[in-house]
Amino acid sequence: MQSFTPTLTSSPLGVESESLIQVTHTIRRSKSIKKALTSSTSSPTSTYFHLRASARHSYLELFWSTILFFGGFVLDLVNYILYNWAPWYQLNYHMTGKCFVGGDVAVDGVSPPNTHVDVALNVFKFGNLENETMDIIQPKECAVSGVKAKKEFLYVHGGGWMAANAACLIHSLSPMARAGFKVFCMDYPLAPKHRFPTPLISVLRALNDLKRNRGVAELFVMGDSAGGNLVTMAISLVYNRELLLSLCEELSKEEREEVLAFEYPKILGMTSVYGILDQKAWASHSLDTISTFEAAVVRFCYAFAHRAYESKTNVFGNKFTMMDIVDQINHLPPLQLVCGTKDPLVHSNKLGYRVLKEKGFEVSMHLYAGRHASLGFPPAWLSEETFEETKPAIQKIISFANSLY
Repeated sequence: MQSFTPTLTSSPLGVESESLIQVTHTIRRSKSIKKALTSSTSSPTSTYFHLRASARHSYLELFWSTILFFGGFVLDLVNYILYNWAPWYQLNYHMTGKCFVGGDVAVDGVSPPNTHVDVALNVFKFGNLENETMDIIQPKECAVSGVKAKKEFLYVHGGGWMAANAACLIHSLSPMARAGFKVFCMDYPLAPKHRFPTPLISVLRALNDLKRNRGVAELFVMGDSAGGNLVTMAISLVYNRELLLSLCEELSKEEREEVLAFEYPKILGMTSVYGILDQKAWASHSLDTISTFEAAVVRFCYAFAHRAYESKTNVFGNKFTMMDIVDQINHLPPLQLVCGTKDPLVHSNKLGYRVLKEKGFEVSMHLYAGRHASLGFPPAWLSEETFEETKPAIQKIISFANSLY
């Protein structure tokens, strides 16, 4: 077991000044449109309604700019805690079963969560950007003997592209390590400081590092929530060179040359756990498994995450979900979709499953009666019903991964 000493780091976001500029700009634009509306007496009806629509859009932009501005302070505080305190607490208390906050049981029901597994944090850096570090959780016998695990996979954490880290969620991967997998758990630069496509390219960079520097020839890939989005997008680019080339055309020369030189392990398959697979379905469909209020709150959080992640310069047309590029996807490894029926993203996953099935890809879907992030939260935070539903979901993921080897 590698010891972990928390190191105080600067905030991974630092977006307040940028958001303040946005707010100021949007206020000025709103005032100019309002002035045009009140002073234009000879404009035709079409121009009038166009200005009204522009005004509504401007006020909406003002709303989101304000939310991002104040939300930035909250995110800075949350990530400061998650990066400087949570990994130490996770390693020394939660994983060892001494945790009052997260309980002493893993998502597969095993207590304590570190039973038969070894956890090491910040094992190596795979890139030069902030947060590009790798944690590892693997069978204890492999860590003690030095014998390489026969099955390896890469995990990409969620958090709306803008929060959390792999260490916070590493307890949820202990069942995979007990099943014989060596799990590489990557961190990546967070939005809104690092917007699309930076986190996506970070996943490609991690795959390249595993291939070139860690001796990983083949592996399984999994991500949850925003991590599910990054996994499905990254592997789509790896398997469809034309898409990767299209993205690279909009990168800087230095970054383009770096990405085009990447080498990747053989991707045996991937699992997206309540992943963000499209930009619309989760917002445009109702959900009768949770209250209207809860659904509205969750959708607001998703909308906030999208606003924080999307490129300000419209890189790649802001096509940052799998369904945005699905028409150009011609090759994919086997894909498993896992999602809770009490999560608005279930609509996104159902859409992805249907479209990919129609295109002839090997895709499966497992739905369980849970909310968003229920496979990542400690069981102590879940209802008994949800906890019992998560156990089969975890086993479905492990069975799917095992079937690929």
